[in-house]
Formats: sequence, C-alpha cells, structure tokens
Amino acid sequence: MIELGYEVPDLQVEFANPLDPKRNFRVDMLVDCGNGRRVAVEHDGACKYEDLAMLNGRTQTRAFMDERQREALLTSCGIEVMRVRWADLHDEQRFRRLMDAYGVPKRWERGE
Repeated sequence: MIELGYEVPDLQVEFANPLDPKRNFRVDMLVDCGNGRRVAVEHDGACKYEDLAMLNGRTQTRAFMDERQREALLTSCGIEVMRVRWADLHDEQRFRRLMDAYGVPKRWERGE
C-alpha cells in the first residue's frame, strides 16, 4: 500500500461498539480519505474461521455471523470496510484496482 503510493494507514485503530460501550472494535488499518471519508482495511484469513483457538468455542457459522455484525456496526459509524485477502496483496494490479474502487487516495493527491 505504501510502496504503491497510497495514503499511509493508521494501524490497529479502535472504535467504540455502539451496542456495548464496554467493548471496542479494532480494525487492521484505517485510511483517512479526506472529506470525512474513512476506509477500514481488513485482512481476511481463513484461520479465524478454522482455527479452534481463534473460534474460542464458537462454531464457524457463529464466528462468521459475529464478523458480519461487527462490520455492520462499523458501517453504522460511517466507516467503509474494504476486505483484502492474501491473493489481493500478492497481485499488484488487483490490489491497485481494489484500492481505487474504494477511493483510497494516493499521497500526492492529498498534497504530500
């Protein structure tokens, strides 16, 4: 992302859970796109749905549904969620297309 000239993201940014103020959500990366737009970049891996330790007693379906709820709540806070997979990260053109589709600006577009 940085090597391709896109805006430098903040890492591991926390947001309050609007349904439970005692719990926070953390996104992998957050990009300030300007004009109030923010895009959370979430790296998806199969391990969080397959690794028993990461499932923490939940079924795969429950883990998936929890993730969908989390994403919906982030969206309710005005945060767009862009999901990337290993395949996206290892294909430069595909990654560029994904970043552009979400309107993630290049650093030079923001005057840096």
